[in-house]
Amino acid sequence: RLPSDFYVNPEKTATIDSKAEIEVDYNVKPLCYKVVGNKLYMRVGETMEEREVPNRPQDAFQRISGMIELRNTIREILDMEIAGCSNAQLELAQKQLNDKYDHFVRNYGILNSQTNVRLFREDADSSLLFACETLSDDKRTATKADVFYARTIRPYVVPTQTDDCFEALQISMNERGKVDIEYVEELTKKDYNTVLDELGDAVFKNPAETSIGDKYSGFETAEKYLSGNVKRKLSMAKTFAREMPGKGFERNVKALESVQPEPLSASDISVRIGASWIDKDYYKQFLMKILGIPFFYEDGISVYYNPHDSSWRIDKSAHLRNYSDMKVHEVYGTGRASAYRIFEDCLNLKATTIYDTVEEDGKEKRVLNQAETIAAREKQNKIKEEFKDWIFDKPERRDDLVTRYNELFNQIRLPTYDGSYLKFPEMNPTIELRSHQRNAVQRIVTGENTLLHHVVGAGKTYTICASCMKLRQYGLAKKPMIVVPNHLVQQWAGEFRLLYPNSKLLIAGKEDLEKSNRKRFVSKVALGDWDAVIIAQSSFAKIPISSERQERKLQEEIRRIEETIASQWEENSHPRGAVKNLERIKKNREAQLKKLMDDAKKDDVLIFENLGVDYLFIDEAHNYKNLFL
Repeated sequence: RLPSDFYVNPEKTATIDSKAEIEVDYNVKPLCYKVVGNKLYMRVGETMEEREVPNRPQDAFQRISGMIELRNTIREILDMEIAGCSNAQLELAQKQLNDKYDHFVRNYGILNSQTNVRLFREDADSSLLFACETLSDDKRTATKADVFYARTIRPYVVPTQTDDCFEALQISMNERGKVDIEYVEELTKKDYNTVLDELGDAVFKNPAETSIGDKYSGFETAEKYLSGNVKRKLSMAKTFAREMPGKGFERNVKALESVQPEPLSASDISVRIGASWIDKDYYKQFLMKILGIPFFYEDGISVYYNPHDSSWRIDKSAHLRNYSDMKVHEVYGTGRASAYRIFEDCLNLKATTIYDTVEEDGKEKRVLNQAETIAAREKQNKIKEEFKDWIFDKPERRDDLVTRYNELFNQIRLPTYDGSYLKFPEMNPTIELRSHQRNAVQRIVTGENTLLHHVVGAGKTYTICASCMKLRQYGLAKKPMIVVPNHLVQQWAGEFRLLYPNSKLLIAGKEDLEKSNRKRFVSKVALGDWDAVIIAQSSFAKIPISSERQERKLQEEIRRIEETIASQWEENSHPRGAVKNLERIKKNREAQLKKLMDDAKKDDVLIFENLGVDYLFIDEAHNYKNLFL
């Protein structure tokens, strides 16, 4: 019975299939369960939707109610720890949690039993609940996690004052993820010039990131500025120092000059046939040299490179067909594989292979000719060895290639990363990240693409979890997604919860990607403020990108192919062989585009763009190598 002064705001109520009408409870997190009377509800946005309770087991409602109560108690304990509660307050709350848990297990078994997991997995905080148990190897028994006995979160207090500019710089990097000189001024109570004098060569003003008229913009740590493409940075610094004298860029020039990579000599450079940075004219010169073709026949051979599939092609004119026949078919080739074909295979990094066609059961079949293949590969090895001796034998060619190699590949200075100063709010205080893990977190949050090429057991899971939370703290990522092997989804969720007990995780199972559940899954991801979405590789593979993006990508590739074909017609008098493969690729892309645009079975509910994911971590990344882009 409602009291006389009770008022229900119609804007805060929801009617679901005429089942029930209930006021929204903002104390319930989005996509979490709540029991009202003898009914089960889930908060979805600004509404409370009634959920059907399974018929089996008979005590399903009681089990769900018990798990909701345990979930709420765990959440209350974590909130108390974040607020800095006393030990006495924490012990009292933990005693209540132990009593409720023991009562539940006596009646319904461990939380991670198949029945309990099935009943509660739709709740957004289900991973928090299930992580409060540590399962045995056979997954039949469980022990209580630290949240029942110990303080798993220590309140983090942001420093507000320091006299040391270097300490203030570390605080700035930890809290803002960047060099914020204005923030350092605020922490140290020192003026702009004093801060820069004391920091000295620890920070530099990057002209590429500087906004005109903003003296605080563009600052970077020395480790970041004095790394990467330091040759390009030096060129820019010299330009700014020349055009804006007295602005401090002279210091940049001096520092960058000291970290330039040492020029490599020919003895430091290994060149193999097929390297795309070598001019095609050099390959042509080498082929003419070994085959003894005079210079006045040079227009009879053409070497083409297709950047779209990194393939090489050699064409020869008819008047060369029988020229130097002995060298073509005996010295550097065989009767079944000419020197031209073998050299083309060298350029394309293919081992020459000879097949015979035989008839078997009325059908033609290709069979490897082992003797001919061995003979052809011996000639291929001979060509490779002679190329190594030839490529640097003339000073002019050697100097040209060494200069080109240094310009292309010797401009980078690898950065070093120091994560020793990083603080991790809300991390389990009983766990301490090792130095290489801290450094990896620093690289992830300050760099771009990162490969954690660590040995097994080096702690990549904790590194990624800590990086997720740090990116969220800095505001660099709003919704990270972690893609993991299918059998490791729950293990990842458990380890994430162990490291960050109060983290907000969404665990995406294969049932979430089934057609009937896709809309609900998209809503889960979009409506929740998740610290991370953990998803299985097989489920991730089912999430398509939008057709608009696919069309845009294909049209862009077709345009680039057309431009390359046009340039081949302009550069070569006989481009037919050069463009043949390009036209084949173009035709294939046009067919893909037509199929995409004609496809009437478009599922516009589940597309990657609708998820709001803005940062992606891939576990076991080698599973994705050599895929079509």
